[in-house]
Amino acid sequence: LSLLLGAGIEYVVVDDYHFICAGEGEGELGGYFLTEEEGRTLAIFPISERLRYFIPFRPVDHVMEFLRSHPGPGAIIHDDAEKFGVWPGTHDWVYRRGWLRGFLEAVEGEPWLKSLTFSQFMEERPPQGRVYLPTASYFEMGEWSLSPERAWEFHRLVEDLKARGEWERYRPFFRGGIWKNFLVKYPEANHMHKRMVWVSRRVAHAGEEAKRALYRAQCNDAYWHGIFGGLYLPHLRRAIYARLLEAEDKAGVDLEGVWLEDLDADGHEELILSNGGCLAVIKPSQGGALVELSFRRERVNITDTLARRFEHYHRGEEVRGQSGDGTPSIHEQAKVPPLQQVVYDPLPRYSFMDYLVPKGFSMKDWEEGRWDGVRLLGAEGYSLSQVDEGWRLVWDGEGDLVEKIFRLVPRGIEVFYTFSIPEGAALAVGIDLHMPWAGNAQVEVGGEMVAATKGRLWGQVGGWICRDPSISAPVEVKLEGMGELWQVPFFTFSQSERGFDRIYQGTGFLVVARGEERLSFSLALRQEEVRDA
Repeated sequence: LSLLLGAGIEYVVVDDYHFICAGEGEGELGGYFLTEEEGRTLAIFPISERLRYFIPFRPVDHVMEFLRSHPGPGAIIHDDAEKFGVWPGTHDWVYRRGWLRGFLEAVEGEPWLKSLTFSQFMEERPPQGRVYLPTASYFEMGEWSLSPERAWEFHRLVEDLKARGEWERYRPFFRGGIWKNFLVKYPEANHMHKRMVWVSRRVAHAGEEAKRALYRAQCNDAYWHGIFGGLYLPHLRRAIYARLLEAEDKAGVDLEGVWLEDLDADGHEELILSNGGCLAVIKPSQGGALVELSFRRERVNITDTLARRFEHYHRGEEVRGQSGDGTPSIHEQAKVPPLQQVVYDPLPRYSFMDYLVPKGFSMKDWEEGRWDGVRLLGAEGYSLSQVDEGWRLVWDGEGDLVEKIFRLVPRGIEVFYTFSIPEGAALAVGIDLHMPWAGNAQVEVGGEMVAATKGRLWGQVGGWICRDPSISAPVEVKLEGMGELWQVPFFTFSQSERGFDRIYQGTGFLVVARGEERLSFSLALRQEEVRDA
């Protein structure tokens, strides 16, 4: 509150659900309230949820009847512009069928109704009282931020109460999760958020250009997911990482460094390696995985992938649209997920995670999420130490040993493996990369090109190249010690205002080494092909 007041803000607008959570009745929310901190006051207007659902989705006469019967001096609306033509069906309804013109004419034609700005309303009306609001968001967000199982239970309970005609009675006492739950629900969102916090500390005393880039990286859209794509949309995540890399560049901070700290606030230290060309984040506590590899000049995180995970709306229940006149909102449109196409990942899609795969495990099993008999090595964590060659991570299990050394180079990272595994088994090393321009990205092996969005069993290879038109240089993976390469793209199914979206999230490369004892990777941009922007 002190930050808002210090910035000269006199009023804010929030959803009426905040007030309901504070114990206010819906019928008491026809004006603004005052809240205070240390004796300084701020005006708060409650947005009517009912009006939010009525405008522009119900016929004009229904909206006018609601306004006529609405208690209190005012009815408050403050909403998304995309409802007026961008959401499915709204352009035809709002413009071609005349809803907007009819609504404006109806408002203008009623002598008992005035449209006012918030500041005008405050000049004409006193506050309705004092209020102290809890941490909250609009009601739907409370459902979306819960874990999938809890979100499903929450959704079914609400629908059951509505069917029994008891929802309005119990609604004031229902609360779901809070926005920050998304950082628990989605590890990818949490990593992105904590990287933003880390960069914020690094550029705290920088100039305006660096801070502006940081503020752009704080745009919330990419950090959560509800009825919209949000986190599921790769271009939103890519924009966040691009602005974080830009902020460090504009700040002029020292890009050379090694940090060993709990970056993602999970109680375990991560290893952060940085130079003028790239930044890598390694997580010893989770399979010794490479969580991020960002290239500074290109301002892209090529490991920016998203795991395929169960969402509560994957249950397959059809959401019925409204009956009667008007046009359904995106909350009411019928949606049935393509369940036969949904595959889930048992783990995050990090790179250089190491698996012990049994004999007979196939690329099809990996592609379709059949992980029976597959074991993640070092799930309980790798030990970390610094050696001359770089940073050494070791996992020593019962008869199994995996050692890998990470070394940051000017345009990428090198990883050297030594391992000992049971006879007949194979070590599989996963490398998941995101090709931003998926439609035109290509994977090249031995001069042969295949689309990054296609699967391919390559057989024994010595490396591969990923070519993406949006990155100024190819990403080259060199492999010393032969391994069989499996290429499988992965797609998520997420709900959006249009229904369900099948979205490319990355291409998984699994290197399967049978009978080898040593393996090394060089994952880097090809310096000689970098071209000026």
